[in-house]
Amino acid sequence: MKRKIIMLLISISFLLLTVVHNVSANEINYEDYMRVINNDTQEEVAIKIIEINTETISTKASLLSFNISNDFTKEVQIKFDILELGGINPLAYDDASKNNGAFVAYLRYDYQKGGTTAQPKIKVTSVQGNWKCTSTSYSARFENREVLAKQGNWINDRKCTLNEKPTSNSFNYSTGWDFVSDLPKTESSGVYVFSTAKAIINGMGGGYTLETKLSS
Repeated sequence: MKRKIIMLLISISFLLLTVVHNVSANEINYEDYMRVINNDTQEEVAIKIIEINTETISTKASLLSFNISNDFTKEVQIKFDILELGGINPLAYDDASKNNGAFVAYLRYDYQKGGTTAQPKIKVTSVQGNWKCTSTSYSARFENREVLAKQGNWINDRKCTLNEKPTSNSFNYSTGWDFVSDLPKTESSGVYVFSTAKAIINGMGGGYTLETKLSS
């Protein structure tokens, strides 16, 4: 009886770990999530964050057993300006109020947690995201799109690696992975999800490589 009570309390504690968190651009270091590189100079350029939203949420939970598995989602969406583009006007708008631009990068992964308190497990089930140009002063297209995801020990669990090249500006991939040890985030372990695309401003050469990442 005592063991059943302990198991129930531990299961309830999993539910209490559900987190819903939204933060403003002033509360977070965007460099943890977004990097923009000028393809002509290969230098990282400054960006102005207009809006950033991050969220980690439990979408489903079960109290059926000690070895419970909860479904979670972690995501980030960043709306930003590339400061180098602030003065350009390739579409020849006369109204200065229209001379503004913005990009939006979205990245998300869904995952499950299981195992025990002593031996926690994790499984990334899917990865999705997109890129958009919402400028009213120029348009852009995206090329060289790529998505990378890893979980567990990246050296020993190389089978838990997803590497795709989306053919459109949005993507959604299932991993088909099994549970692995839920390891702390290091240079070679944990969960790591990354997306990149080259933004080409129509009417201009060069372009910008947009990199977005999530990790835990």
